[in-house]
Amino acid sequence: MKKFVCALMLGVLASAGLCRAGNLRDGLILYYNFSLALGAVVPDMSGHRHPGAMQNGAKTVPGGVCGRAAQFDGVNDIVAAGNLGYQPKGTISFWMNADSLDGHRAALSTYPIWDQDLRFEGDATGAFAVGLGPILGGRLLMSDMKPHTWYQVTFAWTTNSFTGWLNGQKVFTGTHDNQLFLNFSSVTVGNGYSTEPERYWMGLIDEVRIYNRVLSDAEVSSLYTARP
Repeated sequence: MKKFVCALMLGVLASAGLCRAGNLRDGLILYYNFSLALGAVVPDMSGHRHPGAMQNGAKTVPGGVCGRAAQFDGVNDIVAAGNLGYQPKGTISFWMNADSLDGHRAALSTYPIWDQDLRFEGDATGAFAVGLGPILGGRLLMSDMKPHTWYQVTFAWTTNSFTGWLNGQKVFTGTHDNQLFLNFSSVTVGNGYSTEPERYWMGLIDEVRIYNRVLSDAEVSSLYTARP
């Protein structure tokens, strides 16, 4: 009976478009695939019970990197993940596809008020950076982001270091003296920094993963190459 249930679940996940890196689970504390959303609820496939709440018109649509993706219209829609607590080390990884490059639209943030967060945002110049707060500023992941194009962003941190990857390739590293804001009290997909209209994401986001450990270069690469 157990074997049958396991096989059935694997079949459901496969039909939902689960990426082949779905077995990279060590340290995973939040995972939104978006293909198994039930109404306005996005199941947390990490098993840690942090379901996402799709608010103000956020929805899932076909055409994600692995099945369906979350779609945002850039007005005020978000997926709220809630409080993940203090995270002294970890990794955030997600895929994004922007419809618009105007404003300073954020794909994800850990506390969407001012600079007290980690946030991932682009602007009208085609730049996309990780915002690290007022002291450290930001670190650039790319300077030529194109609309209607999928990119994978990964960022890892400890209490004294950080690293960023774009499409599986390391693009920056840095050190700090316990200067990151690591209290993930209001993790939000589709917004960051403030609730000004120009801060809301416009486009698609898929495969959101948060780990409580730093992934290796090989693991980050495997997340990027895991698309079906």
